[in-house]
Amino acid sequence: MKERLFFSIVIPARNEEKYLPKTLRYLRKMNYPKSNYEIIVVENGSTDRTYQIASKFRSKTTKVFASKKAGVSIARNFGAAKASRRSDWLIFLDADTILKPKFLNELNSFLNKPKNHEAVTGATTILPLEKNLKSKLWLGFYNIFRELFNIPFTVQIVKTSAFRRAKYDVQLKFSEDMEIIKQLLKFGDFFFLKTDQAETSTRRFEKAGYARTMFKWACGTLTPKYFKRRKPYEVIR
Repeated sequence: MKERLFFSIVIPARNEEKYLPKTLRYLRKMNYPKSNYEIIVVENGSTDRTYQIASKFRSKTTKVFASKKAGVSIARNFGAAKASRRSDWLIFLDADTILKPKFLNELNSFLNKPKNHEAVTGATTILPLEKNLKSKLWLGFYNIFRELFNIPFTVQIVKTSAFRRAKYDVQLKFSEDMEIIKQLLKFGDFFFLKTDQAETSTRRFEKAGYARTMFKWACGTLTPKYFKRRKPYEVIR
């Protein structure tokens, strides 16, 4: 019988009153034992009702915190520090991303396979919440690119024991997920789970432009840390 892993789902949330309720409602519908996963929401410098809305979802499996300092890396590190001692894996989830009911069962089965026992971090296929042709084609292409180059994007999965040795760089304004992968790969392998159980909003691509956003991200990945720490992150809501 396969082992039931314990998952800690960490959600940084800044001005996400529009998307966060749907994300949390889906997490409540997980077809996975409630005793084997938890949800940790870290409100992160919001000026809207994100914290109040998140607080309505508090339960035995859902913890809600407010970070005194803003920054997605700060929020992720803070949330990970609040994870249960039972935690086997951390799932860093964007607030506008939903995980469907079968997701944790699929991930559990995948990580229990002998070939994945050396994995320490990974990502999954991401489908668009907005069901238009442009979003489907773009994310279809981007998923191939992500698998080839170990790019997480909106769902980043990290082994809890490995995260204790590699934190998000709180001084980075963007590309922090790629930087932590460089650290984590010193301790094990990267995996990519192909699934239809994860969907995210393409709002950033729609508002800023698909090609422009991808170009900026690619440049950001290649930019030295010194300059990335000085450049502000463009927030799109």
